[in-house]
Amino acid sequence: MSSNTLSANLWTELEFHLAVLANHPRVAVFDCDGTLWRGDSGSGFMDWSIAEGVVSRATGNWIEERHSEYRAGKISELAICGEMVQIYAGLREDELRQAAARYVADFVPSRIFEELAR
Repeated sequence: MSSNTLSANLWTELEFHLAVLANHPRVAVFDCDGTLWRGDSGSGFMDWSIAEGVVSRATGNWIEERHSEYRAGKISELAICGEMVQIYAGLREDELRQAAARYVADFVPSRIFEELAR
């Protein structure tokens, strides 16, 4: 049996940016765990959706209770993630896209990590 060695390139910030741009990226993939910007935009969007009336108050009350149970360790992350997206059932796609665009415009730019913004 032989051992494998994993090595990583140690690039400067400029070298990293040039390496990314050399691939001519056309698609960006985002997550909600603070990797690209500060904060949890998944629960942030959920809270904002409730406050803005994107979802009904009854739906908001239900998901807030479930999210509280998740934070207390009573339900799994898989369960809460599935339930958080279910609250948007019944909305038209264009309604949800418009709401997401408003949320991103209002809350994300000030939270983007400086390296990503550049």
